[in-house]
Amino acid sequence: MRKQKKAYHYIAAFLTVFTLIVTSLPVLSAEAAPAKGTLTSISAVYTGGTAVVGEEIKPENVYVTGYYVSGGKMNTSQIKEGFLVTPPTVQREGENMMTVQYEGYTAVFSVTGKKVMYIEAEYTNNEEVTVGTELVRKNIRVKAFYTDGTSEEVDGYTLPVTKVYQQGLNTFSVLYGSYVATFTVMGKAALAVEQLIAYYNGEEAVVGNEINKKDVEVIAIYNDGRTETVKNFTISPSIPSKEGLNKMVVSYGGASVTIEVYAREKVVVSITAKYIGQGVVLGKMVDVNDIEVIATYDDGTTGRLSGFTTTGSVIEYEGDNIVLVSYDYFVEEIMVPGVKGFVVSYENSMSQILFGNYYEYTTATLGMNKNVPFGSFSISQLDAEVIEQAVYRVVPTEEFIGFTVTYDADDLIKEFPMGMKVHLPDGYDPDHFGVYYTPNQTTIMAKLDGEFLDEQRTVYQFIVYNPGTYVLIHEVSNLLVTEIEVEEDMFVRAGRNYSLTPVVIPSNAENKKISYWSSDESIATVSENGKIRTYEEGTCEIWIEAQDGSGVKAIITLHVKP
Repeated sequence: MRKQKKAYHYIAAFLTVFTLIVTSLPVLSAEAAPAKGTLTSISAVYTGGTAVVGEEIKPENVYVTGYYVSGGKMNTSQIKEGFLVTPPTVQREGENMMTVQYEGYTAVFSVTGKKVMYIEAEYTNNEEVTVGTELVRKNIRVKAFYTDGTSEEVDGYTLPVTKVYQQGLNTFSVLYGSYVATFTVMGKAALAVEQLIAYYNGEEAVVGNEINKKDVEVIAIYNDGRTETVKNFTISPSIPSKEGLNKMVVSYGGASVTIEVYAREKVVVSITAKYIGQGVVLGKMVDVNDIEVIATYDDGTTGRLSGFTTTGSVIEYEGDNIVLVSYDYFVEEIMVPGVKGFVVSYENSMSQILFGNYYEYTTATLGMNKNVPFGSFSISQLDAEVIEQAVYRVVPTEEFIGFTVTYDADDLIKEFPMGMKVHLPDGYDPDHFGVYYTPNQTTIMAKLDGEFLDEQRTVYQFIVYNPGTYVLIHEVSNLLVTEIEVEEDMFVRAGRNYSLTPVVIPSNAENKKISYWSSDESIATVSENGKIRTYEEGTCEIWIEAQDGSGVKAIITLHVKP
């Protein structure tokens, strides 16, 4: 009896301690039946079997009975909510003493705890999985085995590697708490196209028209032996470029095959023509580049036509002139305006050999009417220093020859305009040559229109409208960078962005690309587009260098403040 009383004392002390603790723990609630009479005591039983250590006790697994007195009679009722379970989780393996509190009454119940001994995992789909494919989680089965001899499938595991990574055997690890299990999956090679077979089944193609992909049948043969007719292939080139057989490459899935497509030239069914140029000087021929001929073809397309011929292309009348445009059997009329123009006569002209500043020689011939006495006009060379400022406003080159046209009597002004012919100096490129007029030799430079009179493009003719200074300029196209203008010092803030705007001289340098770099990227960095990003206080240099091989550099000292 003493031992039994002593045991009761221990239980009473245990319940007192739990009563103090549970006031600060959360309530595990469940549905409750209404009480009947006055509650006198409670009892509790755990109905959930064994529980995993560390898991919370579910309220629905705790059966709480309330004992009530009503009218001198004792009755019972299940309590489904409002009670408190302490502690809320299973603490250890084996027997765990838990308490339930409800409206000041306490009951004790026991829960048997179990721990995971080990886990096993398997992939339930036995089919091979393509390399690079994600594993299907529902096909992964993880089973935990406990110390009480039970086992169950569990979720909440982690899978560090989720894709099949190689052909053949792939081993995967599953992590569940501190436990690890492995399973294997057979991987197969990714589906790939090994070969293409292609045929052109359409009608005769037309040169210049894109072929219809619907007329090309493409069959893909895969590495697993499967074949498939595919639609989203590409064709290069897709437009036949010549009459007869055209080879075209069909590509799909990394594989290619060549097909041959026979094409015919388009047939012109009609043409339209119009003149799009300016007035033509009487006696001159119409430039075919100023005639636009549009052909309509048998396939319904249209396009600008070349290879046509003209009849009556020398303009004879002031005003509208009819010119016939012909192509095969088609003829169209166009109207070309004729205008009076200045006709140059060199029968009474004068010539002078000029000495250029680059030891180059040229001949300038001024056209004059027969009634003008010889020697009334003169052509004299200018020193380079006189006109170099005006020349540099156009292009920074030292290859130029300047001369002045003057006359000795005021009434000779009425003889203007007159024609002038010049011979290109040795070494001048006709594609980079121009004649300019300057009335003040300093700020105004106007380029004159002209034309070459010979196939070799050595004799250039232009119109002299006024007396004054004329300059032959060789517009050299391969100029190197000579200078990069930038601010020498920049004072900026840390943690900000700034843009550089260097000026490359000359402006018509052939290659004006420049590169940037910073001497200390912990202070500031600079992008290939000249965008500066500052980071911390300090001083560094931003270097700028021309990329044309000239070796020209510029340096900016960057002062970064906090």
